[in-house]
Amino acid sequence: MFVNLAIYSGSLYLLHVHYLLAATFSFVGAMTSNFILNLRWTFKTHDQGFRAIRDQYFKYALVTLVSYGINIAVLWILVDLHHWHKVVAQLTAIAVTTMSNFLGSKLWAFKLN
Repeated sequence: MFVNLAIYSGSLYLLHVHYLLAATFSFVGAMTSNFILNLRWTFKTHDQGFRAIRDQYFKYALVTLVSYGINIAVLWILVDLHHWHKVVAQLTAIAVTTMSNFLGSKLWAFKLN
């Protein structure tokens, strides 16, 4: 969440990009950092070898792409339709997608065979 909000806010206020593009930048950064953290600490599957990690990354990327779609939809609804503050809307969108992302990771992407 912190990586996502930091990249999102930096993109909005330092780079002055559109909020949906900022959400895309933050998605890429958060996906990468979250994969590493999940691999090392949350699911502790880092000792399975390169092939297993590659497969997990592919599955994790698919899970997070679904979450990204949900995030963008929620963000757009909150900002464009309900006129929420962009950072508050992104924080809310992250909260909405956190559970689906965790469950997809636990039940599929990082599931031990």
